[in-house]
Amino acid sequence: MQYKKITEVSRSAGRNRCSRWWMTLLAGVAFVGIVLLTAGPAYLAVHAQNRMTFSTASTSDGHIALGLALRKLSVSGTFLQAPAHPDDETNGLFTYFGYGMGLRVIDVQNNRGDGGQNEIGPELFRDIAVLRTSELLSAHRIDGAEQYFTRAIDYGYSFDPQEVIDKWGRKDIVGDYVRLWRTLRPDVIVTMNIQGRGGDRAHEATTVLVRESFRAAGDPSMYPEQLQQGLRPWQPKKLYFAGALAVPGEAPAGGGRGGGRGRGGADAAKLVTVPSDMYDPLLGRTYAEIANDAHSFHKCQGTGGGAGGAFGGRGGGGGRGGAAPDAGRGATAVAGPAGPDAGRGGAPAGRGGFGGGRGYSLVDTTLTGEMQKPESSLFDGIDTSLTSIAQYAGPNPPAALTAGLATILGEAKLAQNRFADGDDAGAAAPVEAGLAALRALRAQVPSMGLSDSARYEVDFRLKNKERDYEDAVLAAHNVTFEAVADDGLVIDGQPLRLSFQAMNHGASDVTVTRVDMPDSTTLPRASREMRKKMRRISALRKRIFPRLQSQPRPTSAITIGNIRRTRRSRSSTPACPSAFHSLRPRSTPLSTSRPVTPK
Repeated sequence: MQYKKITEVSRSAGRNRCSRWWMTLLAGVAFVGIVLLTAGPAYLAVHAQNRMTFSTASTSDGHIALGLALRKLSVSGTFLQAPAHPDDETNGLFTYFGYGMGLRVIDVQNNRGDGGQNEIGPELFRDIAVLRTSELLSAHRIDGAEQYFTRAIDYGYSFDPQEVIDKWGRKDIVGDYVRLWRTLRPDVIVTMNIQGRGGDRAHEATTVLVRESFRAAGDPSMYPEQLQQGLRPWQPKKLYFAGALAVPGEAPAGGGRGGGRGRGGADAAKLVTVPSDMYDPLLGRTYAEIANDAHSFHKCQGTGGGAGGAFGGRGGGGGRGGAAPDAGRGATAVAGPAGPDAGRGGAPAGRGGFGGGRGYSLVDTTLTGEMQKPESSLFDGIDTSLTSIAQYAGPNPPAALTAGLATILGEAKLAQNRFADGDDAGAAAPVEAGLAALRALRAQVPSMGLSDSARYEVDFRLKNKERDYEDAVLAAHNVTFEAVADDGLVIDGQPLRLSFQAMNHGASDVTVTRVDMPDSTTLPRASREMRKKMRRISALRKRIFPRLQSQPRPTSAITIGNIRRTRRSRSSTPACPSAFHSLRPRSTPLSTSRPVTPK
């Protein structure tokens, strides 16, 4: 009995000692936790919010930028999407056709989303239009698309597409689309869909107006005032709707007040898919993953991205990643073998989204017999090789034109091969030679005996390609520029201070010979003091911009004030001044422009 009692006492004491030990341990853990929370909140916050599961290498300079720039040199073509509101765009189309195939990619939004809701703040109407425009431009800094708008104002949710069209003004908005098609001259246009009942009718109204503008752009009797202003008629080659047609086996009619259903066309079995989930070894990710990050900038609309992309980041990046041998002929394989899910994309049909969409229906084309063919690419039937520019000179293009294009293409292929072999520095010489050959060819075009329209079409594409070659020269020499404003949200007439910076990370010295801002015709409300400063930039350039030595260091920055925002035009990009830089890497003079971005 005594033994039992002693045992019980010992157990109780042991429990007390154990309890005290656990309390001490818990107190210590709590103390450590408090110390971590108070002494290291910055670390904990950064760790919790970090989404960088992929390579942080920049696509604007260095190895990846050079690889992307070189992809553009051997192709010529333009892809354009025409959705209704910011966040309706399909970012995977831009990343696939732009980064993967090297084509020019453009987003033409019908409006700025003035009538939308706001999940993150109090801004509505005109304020949310500014916010959604900013989010859209941020998305395009990731997916690489250019941005344009019509004059339409989003006034809110509507159940009747005809009501939407009446409020926007049918003639005005179709005219804006026609002006943009004639200005940008796209080959392929993708818009939304005729959705039937349900959903926001602004989507359907946008589709109807884009459908009408497709043929109107090529008709010189439509909007003749645009031709008097210097534009030329242009007929895009193909128009697609996102998703299957609303009525299986039928396509919308070519016009009409309601954009009715019409006759003929494709059904769901003929949907053309875009393999945006293809992995790009140069970028170290799939095009859909990059698109997901781009689309996640639409914060006020409740979008967001997963860690490194909805499909999981693969990390790495910076592989050789050259374009596929058949890039330029509308091929779907551009950077490597497609995975088992290739072509499924990641967005509902007709709604845009970050992926490549679930398929597209061809509803109009100028290509003979294309409506009846099964297609594997939106660019089927369209030659997007560099030498295809000769087709705009007529059935028998001049020998000087075809020979000149072949020479330029040969330099592009040489640069791409050197890059693929790991010789980034060696790519500079053929790129510069290609630029010189391209400029020489442009100078010969007026004397080739072409018709006025043929001369315009050829020179339009050579001019665009000259910009691509200039960008490739900058990438090959690893030279970058920045034009930074001290405020990202300005009102009409507000003074704005700008700073310019040039950076040379390459192995060759580069001379910056001039820095300009838009002249007074572009900035009509610029102050007298501002105009004087703009005139003085050339006189100060030698002192402000010394020779850019090969070691990576920034030059001195130019700071000027009182830039005044231009008025918003009826059909334009967001009002944003650009800085123009003239420079000479080695023996190749060129100019480049950069949009002003806020700090």
